[in-house]
Amino acid sequence: MKNQFLIILLLFLVPHYAIAQNPTDATAEELTQLVQKAKTTYELEKLNDIRIRLRNIEFARLTDRNRQELYAEAYRQLAIAHRNNKYIRPGYEIYQKYISLKDSLAEREHKHRRDSVVQFFENKIAEANQRVDSINLVKSKLNVEYNSMENLRTNYMSYCTMITIVLAAVFFFFYSSLTKKIKYRLQVTEDNRSKLQSVYDDHTRCRMFAGLVKQMIVLNNRMKENHAALLQSFDSVQESLKDLKETSSLLKQFKDDDGRLEKLIEINNNTLHPFITS
Repeated sequence: MKNQFLIILLLFLVPHYAIAQNPTDATAEELTQLVQKAKTTYELEKLNDIRIRLRNIEFARLTDRNRQELYAEAYRQLAIAHRNNKYIRPGYEIYQKYISLKDSLAEREHKHRRDSVVQFFENKIAEANQRVDSINLVKSKLNVEYNSMENLRTNYMSYCTMITIVLAAVFFFFYSSLTKKIKYRLQVTEDNRSKLQSVYDDHTRCRMFAGLVKQMIVLNNRMKENHAALLQSFDSVQESLKDLKETSSLLKQFKDDDGRLEKLIEINNNTLHPFITS
């Protein structure tokens, strides 16, 4: 009974003494050895040594997940060893420590996963924002290019309209000038044709008049010849018929006709004299 009381008292004092020691770090190999020792140790003193060593290890310094799991596993194996050796109270306390470590690990794992998820989505949001910014940048560049192209198109349409108007004015000017020239040439051609026609008509009339004059000259010459022959015939007839009274009136009429014929020949000679001399 007295020995059991000393053991229980020692179990309470040893943890307080271990707490007073400076906390240290531990490697994965050392933690693995502590797990193996907890599995194979049955003596209470050696189990207390393992517990003291575990208390001297600061859990916050175990940064990697593997060492944290080994540290918690060492407490679990130590609690099982106390249970197997009927050290119920210290075994319960050690198991409570194990539960606390598992909760801490679970909370850290949850926090790590939550932070990972948050970081993942933050990265995705940042990437999406970068894409949105790049898209907005491209959109702004496209808007600038579109405005530039629109201004260029407007200027092009203005230039095309101005060029079309200028070309239309030039074409109209040349067309009007050419039309005037054509009309002038047609008018000149028509005037020349009219002049030529008039000259041709005058020439034709002149030829006709010349032919008529020539024919009149021929006729007048024939009239002269016939008149001379007629006078000779009349003289011979007059000599033979001068004694007959019945022919006196006939001879008088013949003389009158002869006078008129001479007058006509004289008129013809006077009229045709300029043409005959030319």
